Amino acid sequence: MKRSHTAVVVGILLALVAVVLVSPSALAYSLNGYSWPYGVSPLTYRSFFSHSALTTAFNNAMSDWDNTSTPISFSYDEYNFQVAGIEYSDSDGYYGYWTPYASGSNLVAADINLNWNYLWNLSATIQRSTAGHEWGH
Repeated sequence: MKRSHTAVVVGILLALVAVVLVSPSALAYSLNGYSWPYGVSPLTYRSFFSHSALTTAFNNAMSDWDNTSTPISFSYDEYNFQVAGIEYSDSDGYYGYWTPYASGSNLVAADINLNWNYLWNLSATIQRSTAGHEWGH
């Protein structure tokens, strides 16, 4: 009886550890219940960065995603864009974040916000990785 009780306790503890370790990464690319409508590809984009390092990171990260097997591709459009790259500078604790705009459960547009306050002195790889993470939403 004691062995089965120990096995149950160990099983519960392992399950809790798994939840703690898996949940953040599982939610990393959450769309918060939204999705791009079927057939929306390519998504159009434009960036509004004042620092060329962020423009480069944004464009390279978009190209990284464009070169994967994901079903969405990207195309630049200066006036009629769905995804906007936006620069901000704040001590909010984030390298970047995304802002979805939806109609019902369909995404119609999104902002990729990159925080120059934190990214300015980091490597181009970290800047690109941050932009890539936000593109992934």
